[in-house]
Amino acid sequence: MSKTDEPSAVPGADESRPEVSSGARKVGATGAARGATTAPRGGVAVEPGPEADGPDHGDAIETGTTTGTGAGTGTGTEAGGGAGRAEDGAGDPATDSVETVDAQQWEDLEEWDDDGAGTWDDRVHAAAPPPKSRRQKRKEWRQSEKARRYAARRSVRFPIFTRSVLLWVLLFAMVGMATGGSAAFFWAHFNTQINELREQTKDFDKRSQEAQGAIDAMRNQAISDINQQIKPIAPYIAESRTIQLAQLFSQYVWFVTTLDEEGRPSVGTAFPVTTDDTSTLMVTSLNTVRASSVTPAPEIELHKTLGTAQDSMKATVVNYDANRDLALLQVQRGGMPVLDWATDEQQSQALGLRMFPVSGFGGAGASLTSGVISDQNAAGFLHNATIGNQTQGGPIVTADAKVLGVASLKYFPLGFDPGETHFSVSINQLCLDLLECGGGSRRAKETKKPPAPAKPPGK
Repeated sequence: MSKTDEPSAVPGADESRPEVSSGARKVGATGAARGATTAPRGGVAVEPGPEADGPDHGDAIETGTTTGTGAGTGTGTEAGGGAGRAEDGAGDPATDSVETVDAQQWEDLEEWDDDGAGTWDDRVHAAAPPPKSRRQKRKEWRQSEKARRYAARRSVRFPIFTRSVLLWVLLFAMVGMATGGSAAFFWAHFNTQINELREQTKDFDKRSQEAQGAIDAMRNQAISDINQQIKPIAPYIAESRTIQLAQLFSQYVWFVTTLDEEGRPSVGTAFPVTTDDTSTLMVTSLNTVRASSVTPAPEIELHKTLGTAQDSMKATVVNYDANRDLALLQVQRGGMPVLDWATDEQQSQALGLRMFPVSGFGGAGASLTSGVISDQNAAGFLHNATIGNQTQGGPIVTADAKVLGVASLKYFPLGFDPGETHFSVSINQLCLDLLECGGGSRRAKETKKPPAPAKPPGK
């Protein structure tokens, strides 16, 4: 094809205008589409098209028009420089550059073509503006990129804000599901432990009672074993402990002083057996107060010493039992403490028991000796405890402070003096002649006795 053939795309061109190849037309169509993005505000863009194989080469110029939103209408023109070449030829490098002309320059170019002055390439290059600098190209690229991004944002189905909200909602939902799952797991684990604990403790009361019973049985067995082991030395332990605690008995015993028939001092110990609000009945040895059983009688005084404190009171004989060496005294002071008596069972099983006679004489208000009961019968019991004048008439107590009998130096139920051992009357024999016992109370009997017989000579 000769250069004088005028392309149909531009009417009025001379013969020197190159023929537009089919490949250039396709590129021109593409250039029209690109023109919408390269010239969004109205302008003409010329872009060289790709080379096309052919006997001739030429330029195809197509025009594309697009309508933009917001700024106005833009026209893009892409020149497809389809530099056709023969198999043995090369394309014209002058047409492989990108040039942009506006509408007025394009009209001048067409007028030049109508005048027939010069070739088509010469007229294109003559009408093209000078090459753009890199800064201008960068500015145009930023404008085109901005337009493209704006169009892309407009084409998004959901705005960025909406997507952000959905993303946060999804994130919170995932966190909530994770938290809920963890809570559910721990709650299930907690319930499992609670159920196991309930299962283990549902019979707690029964097991507790069984454990308590086992503990009590072990405790009793341990006490029994200990008692069995210390049985040989138990009397000595009790003796030492009881003697050291003599002051605990000081409130129960009083030291008795009076005169005998010959006017000599007579001493002993007395202890309360019953009391009321105004008076108290006390028991002592008749051998101590025998002279006071007649009229006129010497005074009987009761004394108590607690360290440096002194206390004393008067007493009178209200009854006596000469056969058992017992005398019942009365003092006008009520509310005095009374020792507990041993039970009949304890008294009947007193044989071999360690006992302690208590005297009202001593710096602590009381003093004790100890001994063992070696014989026992209906009249009383025989023991080896030391008995002195100050102890006669005092109580004989067990290790647990229960009264077993009354200490005496002149009680001979078998009719002879047993020597270093002594007979003592059981405490419950006070209720035979001196006291009325019954209903948990004790009181003096109304029986009046004659004066006690004189003490046998030599005794």
